[in-house]
Amino acid sequence: GDAYESSVQAADRRLGDLLAALHARPGYGNEAWTVLVVTDHGHRDEGGHGGDSPAERTAWLACAGPDITAGARPARPV
Repeated sequence: GDAYESSVQAADRRLGDLLAALHARPGYGNEAWTVLVVTDHGHRDEGGHGGDSPAERTAWLACAGPDITAGARPARPV
């Protein structure tokens, strides 16, 4: 719904602010930053949280940095 979309937009703005601050560092060109974005696990629509369903056990992760291969996926769950 609207609250979810608003929270995603706010998180995107905060990530953009963080990346802009990194790029603005005087020594950024000589630094090797790795940025990780991680979510909390989800819940079931019925209200479950902390159970054994895939939605309750899965979290999303994105990485960017000089040693991260674009589009790569881990060979096993992390």
